[in-house]
Amino acid sequence: MVKTWHKDTAEDLTSEVFVTAFEQFAVNENILDKEKYLYGIMKITWLQYLRKKYQNNVQYVEEIEDFAKYAVETVEETQSRSLIDRALPYIEQLPAAQKQVMQLRFRDGYDLKTIAVQLGKNMNYVKTTQRRGLASLKALVEKGATV
Repeated sequence: MVKTWHKDTAEDLTSEVFVTAFEQFAVNENILDKEKYLYGIMKITWLQYLRKKYQNNVQYVEEIEDFAKYAVETVEETQSRSLIDRALPYIEQLPAAQKQVMQLRFRDGYDLKTIAVQLGKNMNYVKTTQRRGLASLKALVEKGATV
C-alpha cells in the first residue's frame, strides 16, 4: 500500500483491501490470477481514498465494468499524465530534433510510427532521437534547469 503517513489510515486501507478481496474470491472462484486481482483492488481502494480525501467527483463502482482493468488504467494514466505535464516545459530546452520528436510523442500523443511518417524519417531515427531526448530531459530535471 502506498504511504499515507498515518498508521491508522494505512491499517484501515489494508484491512479494506483484504476484506474486499476475500469477499470477491468467495463469490467468484474462477479468478485465475489472484495476486493481480488483489493488486487491482488495492489500486481502487487507494484511488477511492484519495478521491474522498481531496473531494473529487467519485465515479460509482456500478458504472465500472472491469474493476481491475479500470484500476490499473486510472492509476497509470494519472501517473503518466502528471509526469508528462511536468516534463513539457523542459522539452522547450532540448535540441531541435529531440524537441520535435518529444513534442509529437508526449504533447500530441503520436506513436513512433506516426512520428516517423510525419517527419519523413525512419523508425530507427525516431527511436534514437526519443531515447536521447529522454536522457536530455532527465539531465535537465536533475540539474534543476529553470523553466
